[in-house]
Amino acid sequence: MRRLFFTFITIFFFAACGYADKHNLSQGNKTIKILALCYHKIGNGNSIFTIPADKFERNISILLSKGYHTIGINQLFSYLYEDGHLPEKSLLLTFDDGTISNYDYVFPYLVKNHLKGTFFVPTKAIGHPGNLSETNIREMSNNDCCEFGSHSVSHVDLSALNEKDLEEEYRSSQKALEQIVGKKIISFAYPFGILTDRDSPLLKKYGYKLAFTTVHGFNDVQDNPFQLKRIVVENSLSSKLFESVVEGDPETYIKGYNRLCLEAIIRGHNIVADLCKEELLKYKPAISCI
Repeated sequence: MRRLFFTFITIFFFAACGYADKHNLSQGNKTIKILALCYHKIGNGNSIFTIPADKFERNISILLSKGYHTIGINQLFSYLYEDGHLPEKSLLLTFDDGTISNYDYVFPYLVKNHLKGTFFVPTKAIGHPGNLSETNIREMSNNDCCEFGSHSVSHVDLSALNEKDLEEEYRSSQKALEQIVGKKIISFAYPFGILTDRDSPLLKKYGYKLAFTTVHGFNDVQDNPFQLKRIVVENSLSSKLFESVVEGDPETYIKGYNRLCLEAIIRGHNIVADLCKEELLKYKPAISCI
């Protein structure tokens, strides 16, 4: 059921626990829209989340041709919380689940093309067959092109956990990654894109500054930094539809938000539904999923 919900999100995206303490953010007159993409495995495989290398490279070529520049998590943090600056068309490339393809393919690709990537790793999987090892993560982190964030310990539906176990997922995963990379871990990606009103307070407690959903769209300084949006890329996404999504085609987005909103309401994922409603209100005329 949880995987089905996550699949539903990706299909229709190409298919709230209140705002964080905004007085702590450095907003000013900033108007940059930040596009965040979520990939999983790059290479061969039958999963809808496995993207062939040539298709991945076409996606990146499309983005670069449109003037996008890749940024890292620390740049995004500096922009949202401090006085940092970003390119006019900023792109955050993220990779979930910590598969070995991150090291075998993505890492050398980023280095070769002078791009940046952020890798969200469930720490329980580290060192298991098909996944990144501590040595892999350390080597990648030592290069300026790669940054790491937590994807929990065990990659479960966090909304189903009691408070103690939920807190342990945040604390232990952060601590394990920090011991490997020797750097502060400030970002988190919600497994399956599922979040509740318990998450932000606990993330703040352990010093996280940014957290990512799988609701698609662009991000700016007005957004809750613990509910940042990402486009999950799946292998059925054509180049034409990929372009319409990354360019923010209104018809594509309105259709996606309405469908995800209804599904989230049915499944009781209230914050996901609220995020979709907020996004729908940005379109004229305003459209509501209920």
